[in-house]
Amino acid sequence: MTSILKKTLQDIFSRDVLPFVLTVGIGSVLFWIVPLWWISGGIVHLLSWLTSLTPWAQSWQEPDFWTTLKIGYFLVIITISIATAIWGEEILRKRIKKNYPHAFAEGSSQVHRSLYYNLKANGMFLLLLILLSPLLFVPYLGKIVLLYLWSIQLKEPTLYDVGAVIGLDKHALKRYAQKSRWVSLLAAALNFIPIVNFFVPLFAQFLFAHFVLGDRADSK
Repeated sequence: MTSILKKTLQDIFSRDVLPFVLTVGIGSVLFWIVPLWWISGGIVHLLSWLTSLTPWAQSWQEPDFWTTLKIGYFLVIITISIATAIWGEEILRKRIKKNYPHAFAEGSSQVHRSLYYNLKANGMFLLLLILLSPLLFVPYLGKIVLLYLWSIQLKEPTLYDVGAVIGLDKHALKRYAQKSRWVSLLAAALNFIPIVNFFVPLFAQFLFAHFVLGDRADSK
């Protein structure tokens, strides 16, 4: 596990990764600034109504600015995830070939399927975020719920994108599905840290790739 994390960190801080991550992250932030400015009022009213449904959140009072900032944070995370799925495949392939020169990494994800898994996962994330929003204000439990929701957002897209590049068939995908859950939970924890959250989708992909290819190497 230590060696896998070390390799993942080396990958994430490599020269070809940093410019991509910062471009996608900053671009996602800029993308949402104007829309959030216009729709922030409606979002704040909806969230206020939802939190009024539970006694844990009835005492919740927060300026509109901070509420809008938190909503924007979620939207930026979603946008980074989708952008990474569309444009990050070649970076994933290069890092795999560098770490595992003899590994098969000539596969390719289909853009429409990658988008499907991302939109499906992010749609589920948003739906559960709305339904479970009152729980987010419960001390400690709220952090656990949010971590779990972020792991849902990462799990299926990561499993598909990495599996497509290294050529995992359906049976192999099922075999590694549980392992991808732990990868997504570990990567999702980084979403709690601003700026670092820019790296999360690629971090999850690199980490999962090392789990799979390292497992294959050990089994030989």
